[in-house]
Parts: sequence; C-alpha cells; structure tokens
Amino acid sequence: MKRTALLLLLLAVTLSCGSISVKTVQKNADALAAVKKAGLVVRLPRDVRISREDYMKTISHWVSGLKSRKDLLLLSDASEKISMYDSDDDRFYQMAEDDSFFKSRGGHTFLKYKSLGVVNMYLKNSGTELKQLMEANSLEGIFIYEIYGVLSTEMQFVDYDTALVLADKNLNVVYMDRQHYNEDTSEIDFDRIKIKFLDSVCDRLTRTLVSLGFLEK
Repeated sequence: MKRTALLLLLLAVTLSCGSISVKTVQKNADALAAVKKAGLVVRLPRDVRISREDYMKTISHWVSGLKSRKDLLLLSDASEKISMYDSDDDRFYQMAEDDSFFKSRGGHTFLKYKSLGVVNMYLKNSGTELKQLMEANSLEGIFIYEIYGVLSTEMQFVDYDTALVLADKNLNVVYMDRQHYNEDTSEIDFDRIKIKFLDSVCDRLTRTLVSLGFLEK
C-alpha cells in the first residue's frame, strides 16, 4: 500500500514538473561554451498588463537564489527597440496563421524557419545597439528572453509562450529554444495569478540557464 502511494506521488510530481516543456530550436554547442559572460534582455509586447519592473524584479530574485557558473548581467535599461515588440509578426515565436488562440491552447504548429528569420532580422536591425551593450559591459554574448502571456480571471486560465535566444558578440545565433504552456485556474484574484505566472516564466528561464551552464543549483 505504501509502495503504491509512493508511486502515485512520484507520478504526480513528474507530471507537474513536466508540464512546462522547453524545445530546442537551434544550438551550437562549441559557440555556446565559448560565451563566458552574457547579458540578459527581456523582450515584451508593447501593451502589457504586467510591468517590466515586475518581470525584472522576479527574474533577479530567481537568479540570485542560484549559484553563478558564468557571469550573467541583467540588462534592465535596454531601449524599447531591443526590449519591446509591436505585433505578432515581430515575435520570435511564430505559429501557423490558421492556428487560432483557442486552438493554440491545445497545441499548434511552430514555424521554425520563420522564427529564425524574425530573430535574424531583429539582430540585424538592432545590431548596433546590441554590440554597444556588449562592448560597454564586456560581454561575449547576449540573451534575449521573449515573453508573451495571457492571464484571464474571467475565463480562468493562464496561457503563455516564451523564446530564449543567445547571440554571440558577432550576433550569430548560438542557441534558441521555445516553450508553450497553458492551464485552467480557479483563481479570480489577478495579483495572485500574476505572481504564479511570473514565478513560472522565471522558473522556466532559470532551469534553462542551469542546463546551459550559466547557473547552478
């Protein structure tokens, strides 16, 4: 009986931890290993209900709770050109056009090469400022963490996707991943949903930075 209960508990934990699945889009292991000091920019939609300060504060708390294996600098003062996007067409995370929002909650078609194209255009158009940021802070690379989230207390769900890109000092993409998550919630207090959402996107980020060798538990 005890063994059965333990197995059920382990299964529940596994399902809970596995609910956020991060998928690698592109990875150059040698180039990634060569980056010993990197900056981190958070990229958000222009119209957001949650402030950039809330994102940066929560990320800072999560990162500070882990040991550093490589230098990581949070770049909270990046310009809007680098840290914001205006429309879905500008997002790193590109989906097939026939996937509606509600269909995307159950699964959608990720467009890998269109996404990489958007990333490459972003790096080209923002190249001057990105290189200035790296030079000013003696960085060998820069992470751009793009977040898009929908939190609804009326319809009681949380739905978000993220993309993490690492570019080296020559603005070559050495790493990119993507992740989508949704769940129903009985919570009707927006502030409580917001805290859960922020913790979730930060947990996803720090887990990835651990796997990439920048942080250590």
